Amino acid sequence: MFRIEDIRGTDDHILAYKIVENQYIENFLDRGQIYFGLLRVYREMESRDKSDIGDSYEAALTNQVTQYMDIDGEWVEIHGQNAGNTIRINANQCAFCFYMVGLNSFEKCTENKYRFLIRHSILEKICADKGGVENCSIVIFGHDTIHGIYKALQARNLRYAGRKVVYDDLNYQPKHEIGSWQYALECCFHKRKKYAYQNEFRIAALNTQDSAIDDLFVESAKQDFQVVMLKPGCDFQCNVDMHYEKLTDKAVNVSFNFTHSLINGDR
Repeated sequence: MFRIEDIRGTDDHILAYKIVENQYIENFLDRGQIYFGLLRVYREMESRDKSDIGDSYEAALTNQVTQYMDIDGEWVEIHGQNAGNTIRINANQCAFCFYMVGLNSFEKCTENKYRFLIRHSILEKICADKGGVENCSIVIFGHDTIHGIYKALQARNLRYAGRKVVYDDLNYQPKHEIGSWQYALECCFHKRKKYAYQNEFRIAALNTQDSAIDDLFVESAKQDFQVVMLKPGCDFQCNVDMHYEKLTDKAVNVSFNFTHSLINGDR
C-alpha cells in the first residue's frame, strides 16, 4: 500500500483502487497484466450504442475545435468555451484508468481514525458498462505497482503521462505545443464535471500501433493487492488507523493501517 513518504502536499495520494470485472482479476493479480485500452475503441462503442458506456465521455480527449486564429500566417486552433465537445484527436492514445484519493478526501472519525466511503449508487454507475456491480470487484494496490507500470512503459520506449484527471468540462488552454506528443497526452486528462465523483487517475500512453497495449506486465507480489468483491446495495469503505509518535509539536514515525470492507448502503 502507500507509505507516509508517498504523500506530497495537497495531492496526498493514499488510496489507489481499480474496479475490475471478476473474469479479469486473475490476469491482473497473478500475471501482472496491465491493460491499456485504446481510447478510439470507446468512441466506436459509443457510436454503436451509448448504453454500453457507463461514462459517455470516457474517450472525449479534447474539445472539437471550431475556431482558429491567424498567427504569423499560420492558423492556430483555439480552445475554450466556443469549442464543441466531440473527439478530434487520434494519436493511438491508450489508457490504464483507476481511482486515486488522498487523506483529505477521508472523513475524520477520531484523532487517529479516518474513513473513505463509496456509496453503492456510485458503484452502480461505474459498473454500468461492466456487467453490473455483482460482476465486479475493487482491487486496491499501492505505490510499487504504479511505479512498476511506469518502468514497464519506459522499457518499451513508449511516451506516457500519469496524473489525476481534471474535471473542467473539456474547457482548457493547452500547455504544450499543438501537434506535439505531449499535447496528444495532455488531452487525455480532461473530462466532464459531472464525473468528478470518480476521482480518476489515468496513465495514458501513445502506442506505436493502432491497437490496445495488452502485452505489458508488471511484477508485483500478490500481497501487494487487496480484493473486495462488490455486492448490490453495499457501500465500499476504507478505514485508516494512523499511528505516530509526538516529537515536540511534530508527528514522527507515522504509519498507516488499512482495512477495507462492504457495508449495507441506504436505499
